[in-house]
Amino acid sequence: MYNRAWQHPVELQTYIGDYRIVGSTDEAVIFLLKHWPIDCDGEPAWGRQGFLDALEGAESVDGARAVFIEACLQLEMHVA
Repeated sequence: MYNRAWQHPVELQTYIGDYRIVGSTDEAVIFLLKHWPIDCDGEPAWGRQGFLDALEGAESVDGARAVFIEACLQLEMHVA
């Protein structure tokens, strides 16, 4: 999926209390690659690879946004 702005940006609070606004598929990928939490074994926490895989198969911008929100919620991030 090529980069497209989301009609409604996702506002979230990370596990360490940082606030972020993610407004496109590219911004979501950057957030996942640079800011996604790391497990105690040094690997990215659940959800990152699933989102990246789903993004490849997403047929719509709304679908990519929904998958991103689900990944954030699985890690108990506050999403608005």
